[in-house]
Amino acid sequence: VLVALRLYTKDRLLEVAQALLKLAAVCVRLAQQHQWQPMPGYTHGRPAMLSSVGLWGGAFAESLLENLELLKTTYQLVNQNPLGAAAGYGVPFPIDRELTTQLLSFARTQSNSLAVMNSRGKLEFAVLSALSCVLLDLNRLAGDLILFSGKSFGFFELPAGFCTGSSIMPHKQNPDVLELVRARSARVLTALTQQAVILKGLTSGYHRDLQETKRPLFEALDTTYGCVTVLTPLMSGLKINTERLNAALTPELFAVDEVLERVRAGVPLRDAYRQVKEQLQHLRKRDPLQALQARAHTGGPGNLQLEPLSRKIANKQREWEKLQRVFKEAKARLLQRGV
Repeated sequence: VLVALRLYTKDRLLEVAQALLKLAAVCVRLAQQHQWQPMPGYTHGRPAMLSSVGLWGGAFAESLLENLELLKTTYQLVNQNPLGAAAGYGVPFPIDRELTTQLLSFARTQSNSLAVMNSRGKLEFAVLSALSCVLLDLNRLAGDLILFSGKSFGFFELPAGFCTGSSIMPHKQNPDVLELVRARSARVLTALTQQAVILKGLTSGYHRDLQETKRPLFEALDTTYGCVTVLTPLMSGLKINTERLNAALTPELFAVDEVLERVRAGVPLRDAYRQVKEQLQHLRKRDPLQALQARAHTGGPGNLQLEPLSRKIANKQREWEKLQRVFKEAKARLLQRGV
């Protein structure tokens, strides 16, 4: 059962990884197409400083790639062969565990037989933890899209195919798909908690409690894959309303620019901060393109590093395709042997 679970998890993680890479690539393309389109940046839910659509899209691409690193680590943990550990205490036969590791295309043999048994549920917990990080980012992406596509903002326009009408109000187009993504993130987080509670307090060896660690894993893998795959075409069809974005660039977004300009002129930061705060009504709106370009440090709106990010996605794509190819080849060999 544990071998089957490991093989199943490897297969599903490969699917999730490929889907994540597609979504990350869409986010990078959006960032490249609208790299210099300014938009307000928010802290505490209130206008804070100048941002850009490029910075926003690139941020999610980079976050998704971070999640991919977590998935890779969990894939490596799962990619251990437990076969031959029996009930956790080995068997008095000269079995060749390394042979089954090779035949099943595991990266290595999980050695200590009791450690194999104690890894039940624990490795699933690691997978759920990585999936939870994915869903946290998707939850934030969905929240941003719901907010910024609403009439009060109007920065983005969602593809009509991902919205539904109201049951009573004929003028409504509701972001139901995004709301479901946002809500379903709770499923994965709940599965992670459920897994932890099941494992807590167990002693070494097998317990029937571990039977209940499988359903949370299956459901979390399904939920994560579904959420990632539905967001990819949605993001591809997202429209940017430049008129509304430009209209939202109020002078307050340039308050920090004013402070730092005085600092460069020799005014101490505390004095410059106070001066600008006392004269907020006199703030002027600056050229947003120049302001973006001035933020030229690595990762700033004026230096988004989108080309290196695109290359990283391409490299990761090749890396995961290789893992998938090895897995498929091993499966094909085993099926052929069975015939």
